[in-house]
Amino acid sequence: MSPGQRTANNNRYIYIMKFILNKENLLDALNSIQGVVEKRGINPILSNVLFSANDGSLSLTTTDTEVELHASFETGSLEPVEITLPCRKLTDICKALPKQADIAFSIADGKATLTSGRSLFSLATLPAADFPRIPFSEGREETLNIPSVTFKKVIDKTFFSMALQDVRYYLNGLYFSLTQDKLLTVTTDGHRLSLCTETLDEPCETPVNVIIPRKGAQEILRLLDDSSENTVLRLIKNHLCVEKGRHKVITKLIDAQYPDYEKVIPAGGNKHLSVEKETLKQSLHKASILSNEKYKGVRLSIGGGTLEVTTHNPEHEEAKDEIDVNYQGESISIGFNVVYLLDILNVIDGDEITMTLKDENSSCLITSQSQAGSQYVVMPMRL
Repeated sequence: MSPGQRTANNNRYIYIMKFILNKENLLDALNSIQGVVEKRGINPILSNVLFSANDGSLSLTTTDTEVELHASFETGSLEPVEITLPCRKLTDICKALPKQADIAFSIADGKATLTSGRSLFSLATLPAADFPRIPFSEGREETLNIPSVTFKKVIDKTFFSMALQDVRYYLNGLYFSLTQDKLLTVTTDGHRLSLCTETLDEPCETPVNVIIPRKGAQEILRLLDDSSENTVLRLIKNHLCVEKGRHKVITKLIDAQYPDYEKVIPAGGNKHLSVEKETLKQSLHKASILSNEKYKGVRLSIGGGTLEVTTHNPEHEEAKDEIDVNYQGESISIGFNVVYLLDILNVIDGDEITMTLKDENSSCLITSQSQAGSQYVVMPMRL
């Protein structure tokens, strides 16, 4: 890798930086930080990736000013440099090159020239000084360690019921709570609620109660895997940083008080229905074919050891499906949004689920013995 040089050009000095990167290392890093890159934004630099080289490694950073993603890899001897390049174009160039190819970069006078074999690309650059960064170094820091598999589970089991662009902005995030050895996440959009708890092997001395915005939670979920390797969480003021290996997510937090979710979980339900998860899922899928495209309502009629699922639509079409269930209570008929039920069945563990009901006007609680730390609540629909 060549060091930077200064050359005279019409009485001006142009700083030239030359270095060589392996295509596979660069592409892996770029793929992991694509999630926040703007395609066509008001600020062009938000479509760029920041290159920061120092101490034998190259760090890549992207941001949308709310969430910041980092990835780094070893490069060997490389002179310190900071520059921004178009992220998606650079990624497409890497994808088009042969496997294990090397890419030679030459950066001078606002242009980056990339050569690999007999291919040459010229990209426009923007100054690194204009790249917006999330201020994460000011204030008292709290550091926590959580196994990746545990952190991933509590987000994955609850993410789907988060609100999307709700005026109650605190619902557009995931409530994250850590108290001693209990890790808890909650999401709700006002029509349904998901709660998941896990027990940690090592208690946490510092309690944490924060709301992670949708985009931040999504990128953290992408970062995590099913390994027992620890993920490092760092909290400073109203920001959260999650680090795993050579990857990092920094996100702003939602500054608000999360609703009292415990009041939403129904109590006093005296009608308990047990059913095979896959059987119920298939029945709901079949019935939903003729449901109202806008409201997606289905009616569940329970009694005598059977569950009948029926749907209607404005064209006066009807679907009906019946399955066997374990139910001994009084007959009940109740309506739900079929999408909400299927979302739960797609994430809940176990072969059998339990639905606890009180009456046709009260919320339904869905649980599974195979996932004892999770509870799902769905409000009924009037059909």
